[in-house]
This record gives sequence, structure tokens and C-alpha cells, in this order.
Amino acid sequence: MKHLIALFLLTLSLIVSAQVKDVTLTKTQLEEINTTFENYLSNIQASEKDWDKITSYTYAPLFELFTKKDIELKLKQAFNNPIYFTTFDKMEVIKENGSFSFNEVVYSKIIYDNQFTFHFKEDKDQTVEEKDLYINFLTETFKNQFKNMEVVREGDTILFSGEKTIIAVFDSEIGSWKMLEYLENSKTYYNMFLPKEVAEYLGKS
Repeated sequence: MKHLIALFLLTLSLIVSAQVKDVTLTKTQLEEINTTFENYLSNIQASEKDWDKITSYTYAPLFELFTKKDIELKLKQAFNNPIYFTTFDKMEVIKENGSFSFNEVVYSKIIYDNQFTFHFKEDKDQTVEEKDLYINFLTETFKNQFKNMEVVREGDTILFSGEKTIIAVFDSEIGSWKMLEYLENSKTYYNMFLPKEVAEYLGKS
């Protein structure tokens, strides 16, 4: 009988520990996330980029879906665009927007101030008028693409600014905050590499 009670209590404790629990981040945790953002921004602003270091800020389970090399390749393509180059100007925490834990891993939706700029390169085969029309066209295109951001043209640059949401993840086994892209109503996507309970929670928000 004692063995049955012990087994029941053990099973109950495992069930309870595997539940999704709402949590509130401490001031220290928010500061840690902001420091992570600052370090990440510093790395992507560097003239000589350490791609391995940059991708190390990604929450590792995503690599089950996309390999680290795939992600590095996408980043390199984005930074080596033949038409324009990108500078990331600001990435700063504004506020926490819902946090929860599952199996000792904390997931937090963080709203942050995001600012970046596209700088258009010189093209010898393009007249001044053609370049002007092209940048105007892309400005309007980006306004439709980034509806939640302010998109402004200034000379040969297009400036983007606005609030974005990202998922900050703290796994005690890793010991540092990592990042995941936040996509609304994307339970199916998250279910491909996160526990189903976490995917369910993220997918309904």
C-alpha cells in the first residue's frame, strides 16, 4: 500500500511539474533580457560578423526544424543584399507581455523597440531618376509589408521603426536567455519543435 501511495505521489508531482504555469518576470530577468538584446545588437552591428555567435542567441530546438547552417545562410543573404545593406539601430525592451513556464523552462513574450535602416547602394547602370522611382516603389511596398511599423524614406535610405514582439526563452540547463521569432496563431509551426503544451499556449495567443 505504501508503495502505491509513493508511486501515486510521484506520478502526481510529475504531472504538476509538467503543467504550463503563468509567471511574472522579475526586474532582474527583464534586465537580463535587455542585456541579451544589447549583446545581440552589438554582434549584428559588427563589421566583421561572427555568424556562429549571432546564431547562438537562437533557442536551440529551432535547429531541429532548420539547421544552424541554414539560418546562417539566410542571415548572410539578408546582409549581403546586392541592392542595399542593412543597419540595425535599436533593440530595446519596452515591456513583458505574458510569460509562462513549462518543465522549468520560462517563455516570455517581450515587446521591444525595433529600429533598422536600409541603405541603397550605388548602381552605375541606374540613372538618378530610376533610383529615385525604385526607392519610392520599395518604400510603399515596405509600408504594406510592415504595417505595424513606421516606414520613412530619407534620401537613399528607408528607415523602419516600431514595436515588435519576440519570445525570450530561459532554460536553466542552458543558463542564459535565447530568442525565438513570435508568430501569431502559429500553433502548428511551434508544434514542430516545441512541446505540444507550449505550442498550444503560444498558438492561442
